[in-house]
Amino acid sequence: MQQFPELVPSFIDKDEFERDFQTRAEAEELIMLAEDALRKLTDMKTMLDYDNYQDVLAFYRSVRYSASEKIGNAVAVYNDMKQFFPRTGLRQNRNVGKVIQEKSIYSFQAISGSTLDMAFIFYPPQILRLPGSLLF
Repeated sequence: MQQFPELVPSFIDKDEFERDFQTRAEAEELIMLAEDALRKLTDMKTMLDYDNYQDVLAFYRSVRYSASEKIGNAVAVYNDMKQFFPRTGLRQNRNVGKVIQEKSIYSFQAISGSTLDMAFIFYPPQILRLPGSLLF
């Protein structure tokens, strides 16, 4: 509109248009900052979920071992926890490009043949519902 002011209809307020255009640009910048912050928070939460899951899995393995040795309350705790860690079967052959499943954690083997365990982790939703008394 600035390049061809003679073509702008008289009912358009040029000053209001400029204010609206500037406000729109500022809003777009804020949206981009908010989306970036959301992405960073989501990434952080994913890594924290992974760390928490690994810690709870280590605790579960310790409880399972203690239960097999009949140590203290380990049998009762193990019986409460085992519902959250169902066995999903034996590990399948690691063919390149195949998704495999082992104990509710999925891994993806890349074309190069290297395993990218941390890149493609999916957590069983049950782990998020562990009773507080079972956590250490």
